[in-house]
Amino acid sequence: MRNSSEEFSSSSPKEEESRDILKSAGVLTLSQYTASLLGLLTSIIAARLLGSYKFGITALLFSYPQLIFSFFSIKSFSVTTRYISIFRKEEKKEALIGICKLGFLLDFIIALIVLGIVSLTAKWVGIKFLHVREHWKFMWIIASVFPLLSLTSTSRAVLISWEYFGKLAFFQVLEKILQFILVPLLIVRGWGISGMVWGIVTGQALSNIVFFIYTLFFLHKHFPAWWRVSFRVLHGYIKEVVNLFFQNYWIVTMGSFLTQIPLLLLGNLRGPEEAGFYRIAQSLSLGITYIVGALNKVVYPRLSTLWAVGEYSKIRKIIWRWSIRYGFPIGTILALLIFFLTPLLHLVLGRSYIPALSGIRWFLLGSVASLFFFWLNPLYYATGKINLWAKGYTINVFLVVILIYSIITDYGFIGVAILVSLTQVMFIIGMVILARIKGLI
Repeated sequence: MRNSSEEFSSSSPKEEESRDILKSAGVLTLSQYTASLLGLLTSIIAARLLGSYKFGITALLFSYPQLIFSFFSIKSFSVTTRYISIFRKEEKKEALIGICKLGFLLDFIIALIVLGIVSLTAKWVGIKFLHVREHWKFMWIIASVFPLLSLTSTSRAVLISWEYFGKLAFFQVLEKILQFILVPLLIVRGWGISGMVWGIVTGQALSNIVFFIYTLFFLHKHFPAWWRVSFRVLHGYIKEVVNLFFQNYWIVTMGSFLTQIPLLLLGNLRGPEEAGFYRIAQSLSLGITYIVGALNKVVYPRLSTLWAVGEYSKIRKIIWRWSIRYGFPIGTILALLIFFLTPLLHLVLGRSYIPALSGIRWFLLGSVASLFFFWLNPLYYATGKINLWAKGYTINVFLVVILIYSIITDYGFIGVAILVSLTQVMFIIGMVILARIKGLI
């Protein structure tokens, strides 16, 4: 049996490490790009079929349930990934199963609570704040799938910790394939806004049910009768786990605010059309986000394991090597492509989206900044310095919140795109400097 120094990059030759990272990240990036392309095509087709106004209404319908879900959800993925990776290396099987059960249970309970909250408040929010009138009932449908979505967080953590990137890639694409088929089909058949809602929700539900069933069989194969393990096996880790859950909850919640609040305010202050511009920009930026996410998923378990065995100097060496080999070259190429290709988007989206093009460019360029230092977020999590990341990100979000109302009033979508992009770049630079000061890099 290979030991941890052989299994991970801590003692592997640089060439082998590079091939391993490129292969693993390549599989996830390819799947996420496929998913991103399918999602983008789905959004573009829906935007053309519905028109900018109805497409904007649909974006607003999804924004409120997603905001509530992001606020209450504990976002277990990063925490469970860290402990599953560590417990697997240390061969603490019962503790590993305990953290899996805890992740599943907490995510599911919170999702049920969110469903109840959205059900009680959707009518008032839809009519009084979002001005979507008779369409507010669709928010019930959107929230009804949250309990199923919640189960995939720990499922992803399990597959990533075992480095089953191919299986994870399949499930990432499955949802988008179903939505790509269902959304245009239902809209063309005359369902309009309801067609987009039902197409997205049905794709989410079916794909996540399949994903969860696969994870259950996977756990049963490796740990027969895993469901019988008591939570008492986590007794010695409870304080640390709870602290990480709280810190991670705060970070991801702030990130969701940064995603949903501008959309909601644009819809309220400038109308559904500019909210639709923002949603399109978000959809386009997923192509960059998926690359960062794929690299994050590959390096995070490695950094967690290296930190657990005390290979601190090794971490400092490899993260800069990762930036030089992957982050800077890929980021530079994407920045150039964005600059030259953005003006052509009106040919794809239609003339009604021409006012959004400059804002979309700013939005995309801001997303590229996170690619240069893609290892930054996993580094703070793996080293247990998540509290520093939480504080820095909170400052970033509050800066946006303080400025966004006046920016939207005066400049609309373009102003928001510039604001979000500049603050994101400032945050990344600040966290790199802080990591240097704290001796992490």
